Amino acid sequence: MNYNDYNFSNHLNQRIADRQLETHWILETVTNPDRKDEIADDEIHCFKFIPENFNKCLKVVVNPISKTIVTAHFDRNKTKKGLL
Repeated sequence: MNYNDYNFSNHLNQRIADRQLETHWILETVTNPDRKDEIADDEIHCFKFIPENFNKCLKVVVNPISKTIVTAHFDRNKTKKGLL
């Protein structure tokens, strides 16, 4: 998928600055995740380790039906050993 295929929710747009997230981290997590969990038909959780942010794990929640990225945050409970 192309980056242009996704919309950002209003919630995500508000949280990007609050959580010090980079847009390219979010899009890279969605298009090239280290792990992807399909929670429901309308909810996918994508995870990716971000080397530029001390290798923290970014979690991005996506609605694949509307192609909307709902939210994103660094997940303190995810480690490389536990994720992969």
